[in-house]
Amino acid sequence: MKRFSVRVLAEIGLAGALSIVLSMFDFYRMPQGGTVNLAMLPVFVLAFRRGPAAGVATGVLAGALQMLVDPFFVHPLQVTLDYFLAWGALGLAGFLPGSIPLGILLGSAGRFVFHYISGVWYFAHFAPEGMAAWHYVSAYILSHLLPASALSAIVCMILARRLKVREKN
Repeated sequence: MKRFSVRVLAEIGLAGALSIVLSMFDFYRMPQGGTVNLAMLPVFVLAFRRGPAAGVATGVLAGALQMLVDPFFVHPLQVTLDYFLAWGALGLAGFLPGSIPLGILLGSAGRFVFHYISGVWYFAHFAPEGMAAWHYVSAYILSHLLPASALSAIVCMILARRLKVREKN
C-alpha cells in the first residue's frame, strides 16, 4: 500500500473538493446522469503532478463526494462502478505525465470502461426500441465524456506550464 506524505494527502483532499466545486458549473447535463463540466480536471492535474496512485486516490475521493452531492442510485454495484471505480480510473493519466492529451485519453478510457459495464447492466433499458444496448450505452456515455475530457485536456495544457510534474511524495 502506498503511503502518502501529509502534503500529498492535503493535495488529494483539496483536489477532491475542487472537483465537486467544478461539478456545480455544468455546460450540459444528460437526462439519466452524466455532465459536461471540468470536474475531472483536478484529478488529472494531481495524477500528472503526483503519479497514478495519488491520481486514483483523488479520483476515488472525488467520486465518493460526487455520489454524496449528486447521486444517481440504481444498485450498489452500479454505484461502485459509476462513482468509485470510474472516477478512480481517471488517475491512470498519471502513467503518462509527459503527454497530457494521451494521459487524459487513458484516464477517460478507463472511466468509459466502468461506465460502460454499468450502463449495459443497469441502463440498457433506456435504449430506443430496435437499438442495440451496447450501441446506445456507448453513444450515451461518449456524448458527455468526450466533451468533458476535451475541456479538461485543453485547460490542463494551458495550466501545464505552471504544474510541477512528479514531485517527491
